[in-house]
Amino acid sequence: MAAVLALALSLRAGFAVASLVAAGDPAILALPDTRSYLEAARALISQGIFSESYWLLLRPLGYPAFLAPGVLTGIPAIATVLVQAVLGTWTVWGVWRLARLATGSDRAALASALLYAVEPLAVVYAGLLMSETLFAALVVLALLLLARFASEGRLLLVAGAATAMGCAALCRPIAVALTVAPVLVLLAAAAVRRPQAPRLLAAAGIMVALGLGLPGLWQLRNLRVHNWPTLSSIHAQYLYYYSAASVIGAETGRTMAQVQADMIKTDFGPMHPERQGWSQADRARFMEREGMRVVRRRPDVVARLWLAGMARVLLGRNATLFVQPFTGVSRQALRRMVDVGDVPPEMAAVAGMRATRLVGAVLLAVTLLYYGAALVGLRRLRSGRFLSLVLASVFLYLLALSGGAASEGRFRHPLMPIICVVAGAAVLRRRAPGTG
Repeated sequence: MAAVLALALSLRAGFAVASLVAAGDPAILALPDTRSYLEAARALISQGIFSESYWLLLRPLGYPAFLAPGVLTGIPAIATVLVQAVLGTWTVWGVWRLARLATGSDRAALASALLYAVEPLAVVYAGLLMSETLFAALVVLALLLLARFASEGRLLLVAGAATAMGCAALCRPIAVALTVAPVLVLLAAAAVRRPQAPRLLAAAGIMVALGLGLPGLWQLRNLRVHNWPTLSSIHAQYLYYYSAASVIGAETGRTMAQVQADMIKTDFGPMHPERQGWSQADRARFMEREGMRVVRRRPDVVARLWLAGMARVLLGRNATLFVQPFTGVSRQALRRMVDVGDVPPEMAAVAGMRATRLVGAVLLAVTLLYYGAALVGLRRLRSGRFLSLVLASVFLYLLALSGGAASEGRFRHPLMPIICVVAGAAVLRRRAPGTG
């Protein structure tokens, strides 16, 4: 296991270092979303938790707070990716421990850890200023604590798991109701295991109180500062610029990008008479209201796009991330992505390169191999046990909520630890008794 952890750390740190050396600029470690996280971290540092900054309305507390130490050092990219390399390596250990509890087999657990150590998304995102590595670590921590609760029965472990899930929601709003998944399993277990029902019901109550309570505190903060009642305004942007834009595109025969460009010009142009003086919360309310109005008139299109988005999550390759650092993209293009938050033409062109298509084919083949191993492992795990049901419920929750027009392959990142746990069981010759 020490060798697997060493491999995981060297891959995560090594790819980040190779990217830095090849590009010659820390901006290579950024993506368009990075700007919003950094601006939120700077607002948090300079103005505090009750800052009226738009960025802290868009991005909840979790990842900006994680970035804050690196921002204070003046080298946020380098400092953060080094910490993420270590955190990603801890997640490999968490997968190993979780797999041991799920299978009862040291051999299967080691296989799971090895699979996650070399998993492409986990390697590349550890070297980027994005929330994926922190989010995946929190999900694995919550699952590991719930697995220990299944074997030890201590409610303190449930409290830790709920806290981890609450922190995961503060990292990425998609997890705002993630705690509901294990709560349903706990309630089902209480109905079946009558002698253990009081403890299981208490565990469910703790999960609700802490798992929903922590993000609820940030929602109260948003209500006080911005008169905005939810965890983040990001859902309003997705609803408007992706879901509604896709519906309009389907109705008018235009691409989503063309509709988005028109939306920006007509709705938020500086000379628009009805928009002058709007706060960012006002803009978010407009996007939420108008986006919902458009989406409601074509639920068939939205459903089709949602299913297509789930397919992109499962099969997305993110090949440009592996190629981009080594293509000689100019520093001006890199800086534009960091400072403005968009993708310059020089970087967009990477997607069409022959090397990118080749890497994409390899990554797709690797992903399918992981799924194949997971299907074999699924047959060798004992179904119907508490931990198996928790893993399945969390997986389905994250996959279902990742669908839509804005879906990307990176949304698969928190699913891969669960896939690796199951895939590791493929080395079992038979189902391990008394596990699951």
